[in-house]
Amino acid sequence: MKKLTLALVDDHPIVLSGLKETLSQSHNLSIEGAFTSDAELFSFLNHHTVDVIVTDYMMPNNTQSSDGQNYIQFLQRKYPNTALVVLTMISNPMIIQTLYDNNVNAVVSKEAPLPELIKAITLAGQGKQYRQPIADLTTTIKSRKASTLDERVKTLSPRELEVLRLFVQGKPIVEIAKLLNRSDKTISLQKNAAMRKLGVENNQALISYCITHHLFD
Repeated sequence: MKKLTLALVDDHPIVLSGLKETLSQSHNLSIEGAFTSDAELFSFLNHHTVDVIVTDYMMPNNTQSSDGQNYIQFLQRKYPNTALVVLTMISNPMIIQTLYDNNVNAVVSKEAPLPELIKAITLAGQGKQYRQPIADLTTTIKSRKASTLDERVKTLSPRELEVLRLFVQGKPIVEIAKLLNRSDKTISLQKNAAMRKLGVENNQALISYCITHHLFD
């Protein structure tokens, strides 16, 4: 089976790194490039083609447009033969419906489980549209936002917070273990325990949660 080729776009380098790591777990996907701006993406696509662009909705540093809808529509006009999957933390049903009406292939929450994201990308690569019911999508995102930061974070131990802070900075488990003078296994267990308490299922969702909620600002 031919692998689907992907270009990943997110203006947060740490989120982008987490997304790349997460999707690399799938043997059916090949990540051809990861970019923090539209300029980087366009430069790459001048010389390469991919099956699917997986992009954040809000890209404030874009050269083309910082408005999400304009940015997505520009991608569709410029690359009409490339499928488009939009990652978002936006819960406005009108915005999501507009994206569907404009025929993006999928709209997926940044905190969606990995199998859901892979399913959306796979269908997009087949020229199909993945439509999670808007009510389900917005409920998922709103439920994440509705829980106050204190309700989740107060359950974390000081050591778990320490591990998360370093992990969000982009440090791998091995380096965190050395910095904190703990074993790799202990660090992994503490990170996984923190993920369970925060209600996230993968590294991409963990990093997105920490950045979105300004956990370590």
